[in-house]
Amino acid sequence: MADPGQNYDHLLDPISGYDGMHDLQYRGAVEAGEENHRGSLMTVNANGNVQPGMSTVNAMPMWAINASDDFDVAGGTAWGAGAQPLYRVDSGNIAGQTLAADNSTVLRRHIACFVATGGYELVTTEFNPSGVYHENLPLVSYTVVGGEATDSRPKGWVDVTALNAGETVPIDETIVGVISKVNTAGNPGIMTEVYNQSVIQFWPVYLPARA
Repeated sequence: MADPGQNYDHLLDPISGYDGMHDLQYRGAVEAGEENHRGSLMTVNANGNVQPGMSTVNAMPMWAINASDDFDVAGGTAWGAGAQPLYRVDSGNIAGQTLAADNSTVLRRHIACFVATGGYELVTTEFNPSGVYHENLPLVSYTVVGGEATDSRPKGWVDVTALNAGETVPIDETIVGVISKVNTAGNPGIMTEVYNQSVIQFWPVYLPARA
């Protein structure tokens, strides 16, 4: 039997600048068929729903505060008549209950995200481990290419992009962040978090691509 995932396997932690309810946050329904981990890069798609990765080149990047399979998100399923309150799942938090036309309860999963224009510094576990993360390098949405290590759901990861000659920022991809702090050994930008998870530390930044 496979080991169950732990609560700290996928992280998004504010490091500095975080001001609680005063931060820029977004709450939206998860696109049908899409899943995400905490810390994933997210955007709103043409349906008005949240999905991992960049849905369009000029969509606002966001960072998932919770995951689509977290209890407060996935715990909104219907319960049978007469079910004891103890066994009723969360229906009043992020996972809202809605009624279908026949008054049957249907699941509507919502997640919360930090918007990438906020003045806060974050760490995330959701990045391409094959990248080399130097200080001040811009972050972009991860694209799967041959030979790179991926997990079963790499969508929503970030990756670094090299600065062009003369240190000009590339404009063919949307910039979603900038590496803010590095370690001094091994891969310069990958650090070990308190739960022994590999993380990168960055400032969320939104610089849309120009075709």
